[in-house]
Amino acid sequence: MNLWDQDLVDAEVEGHFTYAADGSGAFQFGYVSGGVDYRLTTRDGHLCVEWT
Repeated sequence: MNLWDQDLVDAEVEGHFTYAADGSGAFQFGYVSGGVDYRLTTRDGHLCVEWT
């Protein structure tokens, strides 16, 4: 998110990604919001999140 001006990221609410324990989540930055499904996995030995 460092490529975006912080005022734009936080335009409506503070920009965020949230993840629930059941594999669902949500995001908002600027005027864009949505839901995601995610899973924790590893890539090259590092913990990561894959989401749709």
